Amino acid sequence: MNIQEYNHLRTEQTALQRMLASIPEENVLDRSGFEARLDELAEQLGAAGEVRQAGERLSQDNLRAEEVTLRGEFQGVLPKARRFEFKLSADGEVIRGKIGPAVTDPDIINQHLHRPTTISLMATRFGTGKPQYVLLALPSWAPQSM
Repeated sequence: MNIQEYNHLRTEQTALQRMLASIPEENVLDRSGFEARLDELAEQLGAAGEVRQAGERLSQDNLRAEEVTLRGEFQGVLPKARRFEFKLSADGEVIRGKIGPAVTDPDIINQHLHRPTTISLMATRFGTGKPQYVLLALPSWAPQSM
């Protein structure tokens, strides 16, 4: 529902409330149709209000994306789903994210699990929520010592 439809429903609701106020309480038959329509409008406007609030939360002003570099080690990768888990060196927290299109063969990461590396991610945050991560490129690993 766009803002024009929302405003139209609010206008209709106000008009019906005024008309209903002018009909005597004893005239139940006339009032029942108006009351039913008012209930419908209240339901539609309630849902529209929730949608409008969600839209405001997702507005560009409330969306922040930044490229971050993190140090840690991959815990696992699902190559077909293009998802990963990465354990941060700093605090041991495990983050999860998606693998971006620049990584053509995500299965390569599974050959380097639990080995320290540095990764570049796009961290997108809606408001004060947890960031959503996208791996931007395949990292490099130091040669494994024997």
